[in-house]
Amino acid sequence: MYRVFIILTLAVMLLFIGCESGQKVLLILRETKGSYDQQFMGNNEAVVMKSMLEEAGFKVVIASASGRTFLRGDITLESDLKLAEVKIADYVGFIIPCMSLGRGRTTRGARDPKPEEVAIAKQVVAKGKPVAAQRQGVAVLAQAGVLVGRKYSFSSGVSFDPRFAEAIYGGEGVVQDGNIITSAYCPFYDSLDQTAELTQAFIAELQE
Repeated sequence: MYRVFIILTLAVMLLFIGCESGQKVLLILRETKGSYDQQFMGNNEAVVMKSMLEEAGFKVVIASASGRTFLRGDITLESDLKLAEVKIADYVGFIIPCMSLGRGRTTRGARDPKPEEVAIAKQVVAKGKPVAAQRQGVAVLAQAGVLVGRKYSFSSGVSFDPRFAEAIYGGEGVVQDGNIITSAYCPFYDSLDQTAELTQAFIAELQE
């Protein structure tokens, strides 16, 4: 009887380990110059996303174009690997925080996505993986061409950005089109911040 108990216990442990190993989410840390404001964005956006995902039982891996962190002061996020090293099949979902300062109601003034960020966005959507993006993270998806024919969220001024020309504007709330989830406002916009709402919608999609 004891032997049977041990076998069952080991089986449950292996099953648990197997489930855990398949539940990794990649957080794409967009690289911008370090500053007090950038630290604010990291702590109030990327860290919140990471914490919510971990509380939901997912293992969060962080990747950036260079594999380094660009947060200063009280560093709370470190890249685990470079985007070029990422194997899409290893992750159940991908999330792209804004990580940029607000520059009016359009995407103008923000740093254009790095080629590595655009490339991985294309791969993720091509593989049918769930992806969530906020504010300038949405601009990464647009630059990658994966929002063509899809509904997306952004502030209304985005209509002036040609990268969104063939996408379908869905307003300023959290918008989901299939397994692509987008939101318009990051912590820079104070009470409009949609970080928690976006992340919760992403978690719900991953748990389906």
